[in-house]
Amino acid sequence: MTGPAAPPRPIRAAAFLVAVYGGMTLYALAYLPWTLVSRDGAFAAAHAWCRFVRRLARVLIGIETEVRGTPPSGQVLVAAKHQSFLDIILIYGALPRGRFIMKRELVWAPVIGQYALRMGCIPVDRGRRGQAVRRMLAEVRAGRSEPGQLIIYPQGTRVAPEARLPYKPGTAALYAEMGTDCVPVACNVGLFW
Repeated sequence: MTGPAAPPRPIRAAAFLVAVYGGMTLYALAYLPWTLVSRDGAFAAAHAWCRFVRRLARVLIGIETEVRGTPPSGQVLVAAKHQSFLDIILIYGALPRGRFIMKRELVWAPVIGQYALRMGCIPVDRGRRGQAVRRMLAEVRAGRSEPGQLIIYPQGTRVAPEARLPYKPGTAALYAEMGTDCVPVACNVGLFW
């Protein structure tokens, strides 16, 4: 005799997405007082939410995640592959003070935009490449005293596994400007989600 059948995959996937975004709102509200007085609150909220999403992925949709290697803790540039929303969560959750180079449109996203700005993420306009690179460099210069790991997706967008897309010049420019180590990160989450 077997137990009850698991709900069909589309239902579990929908439940997962509802829980992910609902959880984002709840974590944002719970950590809001701390976030208003300190950036540490924003970092703590984001890390707690990342842990929640990883557990939820295992329980609801059967995706077990792992981070291999020792994530950097000092001032570095992290250049990562970007295949899905899940790699954002895995990479950010592994870094103590991660800050993203992010597309400007995300500033207007409820919760994500406000927390990203509070953590020191740098919004850029991807449509204007030369201007975007100059803006990234200016923002990095202005925020040089902010400790942490600056995360960039060198191809500038999500890229499916096995797809080939050219690398943008922003990563090399940031690497030269920052004068810190650059840690390459590979993800394979696009194979699963």
